[in-house]
Amino acid sequence: MFYFQLVIEGLVFFTLALFLVLILRKFERKGLMAYFLLPLVLFVIGFTMRLNSNSEIIDMGFFFTEISNVWLYVLFTLFLLLGQIRYWKK
Repeated sequence: MFYFQLVIEGLVFFTLALFLVLILRKFERKGLMAYFLLPLVLFVIGFTMRLNSNSEIIDMGFFFTEISNVWLYVLFTLFLLLGQIRYWKK
């Protein structure tokens, strides 16, 4: 069952990464890929760790899933602030 779960996670990850590449390619923003792919990778790693029966590994899995959410929040806030600074400088 564990390997089946890993295969499903891998398929979902690669599908989301493919859609991300297609969207960023459409807007000609390939350099932003790492910023959006990092939380996806961290979340998948964390979720995979949460499938284990060892409590320490499960705790680290929760850390990875939560840090991916924190990264997106910080990134969004940073871009919002930088956009406002650029707007007010003009």
